[in-house]
Amino acid sequence: RRHRRARMLTTAVLAIAVFLQGATLHCFAASSGNSKFDGVTWSSQRWFWEVRVPERAASGSGQGEIYCGAFETEDEAAKVADCAQLALDQLFPPADGKRAWKRNLPKITLYQDEVDAVKEVVLQRKEPPQPID
Repeated sequence: RRHRRARMLTTAVLAIAVFLQGATLHCFAASSGNSKFDGVTWSSQRWFWEVRVPERAASGSGQGEIYCGAFETEDEAAKVADCAQLALDQLFPPADGKRAWKRNLPKITLYQDEVDAVKEVVLQRKEPPQPID
């Protein structure tokens, strides 16, 4: 169990590190395709699951989406989407104290170090790299 958590955390941190360094292995393009999870879409151009969550502001209203990265599996992307939503709740607590989103993977434990790693991406609000021609 400890090994599995370490492997998942390593994969998530590596994906975030690659994104933050601007390294791209595949062309970035508009996402197409749906997922059974909120905030997760399949990119047929990149062949990865991408995570985008609604942006929030201190006032509670946000504009646009925050790109959180691309992942090999849909479940991994869903976990990152949950971490991103939780990070936004920590940064901008809901006025009524209740979250306005539903967990994608309610039976999976989210660890604070995973949420903190995604929080760094959320705080930077970087756009995905543009497609390579």
